[in-house]
Amino acid sequence: MTTVSNRLPAHSNPLALANPAQALTLARPKRDAPPPAQSPQSARAEGDRALAMEYHSALILAANREKNVTINTIAPDSTFGQWWAHLRDTFKSPDVRQWMDEKGISPDSITLNLNTGEISFTRRRHLDPEQKRHTLGQDDRHWAAISGPILQAARVIDAGHGDTTFTPPLSDVDQPVPYSLVGNFYNEPQNLTGPSMRRRAEEIDRAQGFKQLDPATAGTLIQARSDNALQVQKAYLGDVYNRSQASNQLRHLATTVKDGAHSAGQIEDELKNRTVSLSFDGSYQPANRGTWNEISLLQLLQDHGWDIPTTHQQLEN
Repeated sequence: MTTVSNRLPAHSNPLALANPAQALTLARPKRDAPPPAQSPQSARAEGDRALAMEYHSALILAANREKNVTINTIAPDSTFGQWWAHLRDTFKSPDVRQWMDEKGISPDSITLNLNTGEISFTRRRHLDPEQKRHTLGQDDRHWAAISGPILQAARVIDAGHGDTTFTPPLSDVDQPVPYSLVGNFYNEPQNLTGPSMRRRAEEIDRAQGFKQLDPATAGTLIQARSDNALQVQKAYLGDVYNRSQASNQLRHLATTVKDGAHSAGQIEDELKNRTVSLSFDGSYQPANRGTWNEISLLQLLQDHGWDIPTTHQQLEN
C-alpha cells in the first residue's frame, strides 16, 4: 500500500427521539491576543485546499502505477474530513456500540454496501476462530433500527457512487483512506490513463484546489454535504447520547430504590439530585446547563415532556 502524507503545515417510548430532519474590518489584535477565529466556511475551504494537494500527490503515485494508493492524513476541516469524522462518530453512538458488543463484532472487519444498506463483518477471533463473514441487511431489525445515521453519513461520503463498498473509520487513530474515495467525493474523474492523471494533477496544482461543484447541476449534492446538513446529523447523534444517558440514570435509580420504600416525593428528590452530562452537539442545550454541560435528570425529563416516574415499577418500565 502506498500512502501520501500531509505535505502542508432503554427507558422506552417516553424517551424516543424525533426525526433528525426536524431537529468586516477588525482592529489589529494586541500581540498577546489570540488571532480571530476562522469562520466555518473559510476553515472548510482551507481544509479542502490542503486535501486537494494530497490528492494531487496521490494522482502522481497512481500515474506511476503504484498499487493501492491511499491518502495518509485527511485535513480535518475539509468537507470530506468533517463527514469522515462524523461517520466515525456514528459508530460510537451508544446503541451502535451496545449492538456491536452483543454481537462480538470485530470493528476493523466492517464493510458497508450502500446500495443494499448491508453491513458485513467477522466476529472477534476468540468468539469465532474460523472467522466466518456475516452480512446483515435491512431485514435484520436490530441493524435496521440503528443503521440510519451510519448509512446517511456513508452515502454523503460516497457521493452517489452507490456501487462503492468501503471500510468505515472505526479507530480514533487516523488511518489511510483510498485516494479514489476522496476523488469520488470531490467529483474527480476516475479510471484515467497515466498521462491523464498527470494532467489532472497539474490542473489541481495550478488551481490549488478541487474544481468547485456547479450549483445548477449539483445542487442536491451541495446541500447534502453542507455544514447545516452536517449539524443536523450531529445533533441527532447528540440526542441519541442524551437519551442513553437518561436511560442509564433511570435504570441506576431503579436499582437504588428497589429494596427500600420510596415515596413519590423521595423519587423526585433523587431525580433532582442526579445530573446528566449532555452532548455538546445535541439539539437540547438548556440555558442553565452550567460549565460542565450538565442538567438535572428531572429537568431533562420535564423539558422533553417525558413521563416523570413516581414508583419503582415506573422506573423499571
